[in-house]
This record gives sequence, structure tokens and C-alpha cells, in this order.
Amino acid sequence: MAGQCSYAGAVDAEARASTQTLRLLELYAKRGPSTDAEAATFLGIERSSINARRRPLCARGIVVAVDRVTNPETGIINTRWGLA
Repeated sequence: MAGQCSYAGAVDAEARASTQTLRLLELYAKRGPSTDAEAATFLGIERSSINARRRPLCARGIVVAVDRVTNPETGIINTRWGLA
């Protein structure tokens, strides 16, 4: 029983990750470059999940760093990511 639950959980997590990856790619295609924080807000996904979905896309050359923007409230410099 525990093995079945683990397998079902893994299948669910894989499906969720695939859906999130597709949504992230659609966001870049429709809205253009976005910071991870902007993408998280637009998609209603945790920023850590955005990072986890973006990294493999960058490794494959599908997504690239486009530029850097400074947050006017915090002064922190953030990278905007977009389609290659």
C-alpha cells in the first residue's frame, strides 16, 4: 500500500511539474521576459517552483537571461528570463 501511495504521489508531482513548465513557457511567449518573482505572481506558483522549472529550460538553451532590472523598492537587482 505504501509503495502504491509513493508511486501515485510521484506521478502526480511529475504531472504538476510538466504543467507548470508549459505554463511558464507560455508566459514567456505571451508576456515576454519576466523575473522569477513576476512569473510566480502571474502564474500563482511559488517562486521556488518557478526556479525549479526554469533551470532545466536554461540548461537546454530554451530560456536565457535577457537583462537585469532593479527593484525600485528594495534596490535588489533581478534577472529577467525569456525565450532564447
